[in-house]
Amino acid sequence: LVLFPAATAVGAVAFVAVVAVTRTVSLASIVGVLVLPVAAAVFGAPAGEVVALAGCAVLIVARHRANIARLRAGTERRLGGPGPPRGASPAR
Repeated sequence: LVLFPAATAVGAVAFVAVVAVTRTVSLASIVGVLVLPVAAAVFGAPAGEVVALAGCAVLIVARHRANIARLRAGTERRLGGPGPPRGASPAR
């Protein structure tokens, strides 16, 4: 936030837009983190910092691989949707 406030604002707007359209927070998180290095580059961040942001984005997307699988299968929970069945273990 402090290092790239304009790029962070663009990422936040992307996040909110995706949540508003799809009601899927995991997809919005992925889009927001992928937009951040691009926005930082557009706003003139040094190349090394853009590369570092891109590397972090790759790591974050990799951590979302279970969410991506559920998105592809159409089973990812949506914001405001029903919760898991009673007795079901929480998704990880």
